[in-house]
Amino acid sequence: MKDLILSVQHNCDVSDAQHAADSTMCIYLMRMREHYKWLQDIPCGQICDHKLLGKWIQRREEYLSSLEEAQYTMIKLNGVEYDPFDQHNINQLLSNRGLVYCAGYGRLGKPVFCLGEIVDKENTADYEMYIIGREFAREMNAPAAMSMGKTIYIRQDAFMRLVWEMYEEWSWHKPRNAFYKAIAPLVDECDPKEVPSALLASEIESLILHEIGEVVAGNLLGEKWREMLYCLTNTSLEGSARAVRDNLADTIAVLPALVSNGNASSIHFYFAGFQSIRREMYPALHKAYSIWDETHTLTPLKAVLRRGQTHWLRTAQELLYCYDEQGEDCAPCVQAVIARSSL
Repeated sequence: MKDLILSVQHNCDVSDAQHAADSTMCIYLMRMREHYKWLQDIPCGQICDHKLLGKWIQRREEYLSSLEEAQYTMIKLNGVEYDPFDQHNINQLLSNRGLVYCAGYGRLGKPVFCLGEIVDKENTADYEMYIIGREFAREMNAPAAMSMGKTIYIRQDAFMRLVWEMYEEWSWHKPRNAFYKAIAPLVDECDPKEVPSALLASEIESLILHEIGEVVAGNLLGEKWREMLYCLTNTSLEGSARAVRDNLADTIAVLPALVSNGNASSIHFYFAGFQSIRREMYPALHKAYSIWDETHTLTPLKAVLRRGQTHWLRTAQELLYCYDEQGEDCAPCVQAVIARSSL
């Protein structure tokens, strides 16, 4: 177990070292702090010793600098070495230990690795899903969820830390925004420090639905989508293309469920995270949310959702057409499609 953890953590550290420049200094330091708290098992919301943190960051940066040219290590199990991205065969050996391993690629082509304990597992005809509890190896920027092919990984600890970050950021000025409206009912029921935990329990279903939507989108778009993204790596177009697929996934699974259930807190929480490029590309959705927030009528959301399902699938297919026609030189075509894709 110890050797396995060390091998996976080494690969996490190599990925962090070789992609350190992908983040702004502010975000980089924030991720450093959260990684330190994870390593030291410091609870979310608890302030860490700044002197100890500063010394650790210095040692960490020196260590990462030594890994800038390092290679990813093989994962050795039962005397056999496996490619670190061969998660299928690795998980076949780990499942009886109550462990799950995930490996793939995130934004900007950054390799993502994780080793954790299985809290729950679900198998359907359409997907296989792991709920991960305690994590034994991870990167500084741990995504709350990811899907590879038909396999979904939901990372409870990473999602909890994301919710805490949102809560702490809101706490600075306490604006009456979407996040405030999402937590307002919880504030009346819980101790303030318990609000993020309560929010995680109520909103993890939306996270799961997004990843189910990703699986469905993957079935609709095929493997060429991944090839196209690879061609766009390290360009602004990669983020735009990912936003198109995220919008498609959410119009397939998350938004229909939110509209059907009509849970106000969950709708507010979704739009608290609906920011940046996705909001720029889908302003009609945010406008419909604003109308619902003022009038409590879901009709505009339902209408823009129906339009969105068709629009984002068509836009994604147009991006794939660019790749089919122009291969590695598809960027200008992709840019043209993105430029007219706003809804």
